[in-house]
Amino acid sequence: MVRDEFARRSALEVRTAGTLRSQRWPWMLANPDGLCSDGAGYEGKTCSAWSAHEWGDHLNPLVPDHAELQAQWGMAVTGFKAWWVAGLIGGQNLAIRRVERDDELIAELVRISGEFWHENVLGGVEPGIDGSEACTRLLTDRYPVSDEDSIADIDAETRDELLAEREAATAAEKAAKAQVEAVKNRARQILGDAERLMCGDQEIATWKTTNKFKAAEFRKADPDLAVKYTRRVEVDEIDVEALQAAEPDTHRRYCSRVLQFKN
Repeated sequence: MVRDEFARRSALEVRTAGTLRSQRWPWMLANPDGLCSDGAGYEGKTCSAWSAHEWGDHLNPLVPDHAELQAQWGMAVTGFKAWWVAGLIGGQNLAIRRVERDDELIAELVRISGEFWHENVLGGVEPGIDGSEACTRLLTDRYPVSDEDSIADIDAETRDELLAEREAATAAEKAAKAQVEAVKNRARQILGDAERLMCGDQEIATWKTTNKFKAAEFRKADPDLAVKYTRRVEVDEIDVEALQAAEPDTHRRYCSRVLQFKN
């Protein structure tokens, strides 16, 4: 649907494409959402209204980082000079952006992917552990269930290194969160009752009232009115206790593993 609407608005023909491989960098593959009649590639995106700021507006058009990187990767594989990105925002607004080729960024993508391909894939070396979501997901999927009462031993040097890194990272995280919140509070103070923070035609930030209702605060502040507008809601839910009793292995397989450091 997004592709068809993009084609209609742009007056371009968009044909589908399969998997493409770079002849220059054969480890680089791409699966474009389309190839356009003007010699550019095409990528279609959907997102919620909460991500609308990543696309900017007609005065200050932006491209989300993930879409920019995907477009540049596609240009690296195909050799194209431009890439169209169409994003359907909140199921209502279609943002159309043209991304021009950035050879400097492409060179960095080639370097990073090339190192991974040659050193890790061909070299058979597992990448180091980092804090990425992908790494967390990999380890969680690899070790979904713990062996009860089992122990993994480490030496004192590894213990000290692990705890020192955790302490330093935790302190840095707290400091960074405080700094980010200080910047937000500065913006809140400037905004006051206003919704939009502007510099000329550029929108810097918004502070809007949403439909996310603070029910607990409402009940505490106005209990009589809260009772008046309280209704009983029935929902379907998994009978976890019954599942655990009847199918303990299945129940355990879907239980989360939680990592906790002992202070």
